[in-house]
Amino acid sequence: MNSDYDTFPAQVYADSVLAPDLDIYKQHFSAPLHAINLAHGAMLAEQHLLQPADSAAILAALLKIDQDRPWADQEFDGSFEDLFFLIERELGRQVGEETAGRLHTGRSRNDMEHTMFRMQLRARLLRLLDQYGALADRFLARAEQGIDET
Repeated sequence: MNSDYDTFPAQVYADSVLAPDLDIYKQHFSAPLHAINLAHGAMLAEQHLLQPADSAAILAALLKIDQDRPWADQEFDGSFEDLFFLIERELGRQVGEETAGRLHTGRSRNDMEHTMFRMQLRARLLRLLDQYGALADRFLARAEQGIDET
């Protein structure tokens, strides 16, 4: 990494933004990112936008990457910007850069990021709703017990 500001990433940016972001993304967004990659790859296959061999190779590699989780112990070292590029690099290693690049057909990284955030937010909201329902059930049960106590 660089200590100057003329090349990417500058050390201060790497230390204060990119390294912490990688940790957050590994912890909270790897599952949504995997789901998005698989869904997009499957859509490209179903719509015949990729050759069957490319689709099969991409989807198999994505499944292997998710199973192996090569990013799990990866520290930020400046050779990639974030988890998205780390997974993209691993996909390229497994199926070749040209084939891996075909997964980007018709999608926007910005849209993917918004989708990841929404997926994570939805999962958290559903957990909170479940907890709220359990709490409400306990309140009702206690209230029913209290009817006979007065």
